[in-house]
Amino acid sequence: MSSFDSSADDHKDVEIQGQSVDFDYRHNIGATSISKNVKGSENLIHSQDEETMELYSRARAQEKEILYLRERIALASVKESQLLSEKYTLERKFAELRMALDEKQSEVITSASNELARRKGDLEVNLNLVNELKVVENEKLIFMSSMLEILGEYGAWPHVTNASALSNSIKSCLNF
Repeated sequence: MSSFDSSADDHKDVEIQGQSVDFDYRHNIGATSISKNVKGSENLIHSQDEETMELYSRARAQEKEILYLRERIALASVKESQLLSEKYTLERKFAELRMALDEKQSEVITSASNELARRKGDLEVNLNLVNELKVVENEKLIFMSSMLEILGEYGAWPHVTNASALSNSIKSCLNF
């Protein structure tokens, strides 16, 4: 073999070795990066699992809170409807009491008005009687003074000026 052949063979060996080293290097880098990728993926998956679990836990907590709040809203709604029903019942009772009170007040006013009308009628009757009594008293006074004048003419003055004394004095004058 010539030196050229030998050097070509050496060059081929170096080339093959270089390719082999290059292949090994790439293979090692690839294997290392794959294992790093696998470990990174596992970490990523583990990290994503933790995030997913945390999100799932939050979602469950929020769902529970939503259910709790819905129950509270339902209870509040029931309580509100009960209170509204009670309010309407009380308003109805109040309206009935108000109507009864108005009716009683109307009855009292009517009764008082009737009583006032009756009393007014009694007062009018009493005023008429007082006026008639004054007229009769005036007539009595006129009669008594006339009778006293007549008895004075006959000299039969009564001791007291009342109807009984006057009639006794008149009887005694007539008996003469």
